[in-house]
Amino acid sequence: PPGVHPSVSGSDVAAPVSLVEWYLNFYSEAREGSVQPWECTCRAGDLIFVPRGWWHMVLNLEEGVALTQNFVSSANLPHVLKFLESQDPELVSGCNFEDRVTLYPRFV
Repeated sequence: PPGVHPSVSGSDVAAPVSLVEWYLNFYSEAREGSVQPWECTCRAGDLIFVPRGWWHMVLNLEEGVALTQNFVSSANLPHVLKFLESQDPELVSGCNFEDRVTLYPRFV
């Protein structure tokens, strides 16, 4: 997206501005691009699934709760294993730091 700078591997993203600043300064440019952003308003009880690799942004209109989970299925397992093998343990979450470096060998 305009104004967002991913690393070569795609594992790190640098956005030099806050989400609100991005929305105010870059969103109109994103809407003029060849791929149009999808927009929706979630209400109480709604759920959104964001596929692996999709750029997304959330702008809360009121207080709410967000739950997030990275799901590993047989379809995306090769991508997850490649990530675990080649990435910095700092980018892995959900387990003790000491266990992060052992995840790849434990799953292959």
